[in-house]
Amino acid sequence: LIPKRNKALIVKASSFVVVDFISQFHTEVTEVETWIREKLPRVSSDDYGRDETSAQSLLRKHETLELELDSYRAKVSDLKNTCHALVTSGNFDKEKILRRQVMIPELFYVLT
Repeated sequence: LIPKRNKALIVKASSFVVVDFISQFHTEVTEVETWIREKLPRVSSDDYGRDETSAQSLLRKHETLELELDSYRAKVSDLKNTCHALVTSGNFDKEKILRRQVMIPELFYVLT
């Protein structure tokens, strides 16, 4: 049997892990939101290039963005799974987590 004092320490340690996990979730959401907001002007631009050289440059930037989108698509999916795990665990921050998670796919959809 585990003494009561040790049980309390285990509970406290596990709550620190949960808080750290939630903090990491919010950090990653902020990173993805920032990246999306940085890319929005590029995808909403009407600039097609003034000449062949500038058009080719824009095309290369677009191809790079497509690769980045693939990478961030996986991050968005991971965040969705993390959100689900955090919310179903019944933690104290689930309302804020849900609000932040809803925004990410909506913003990401604008880019695609």
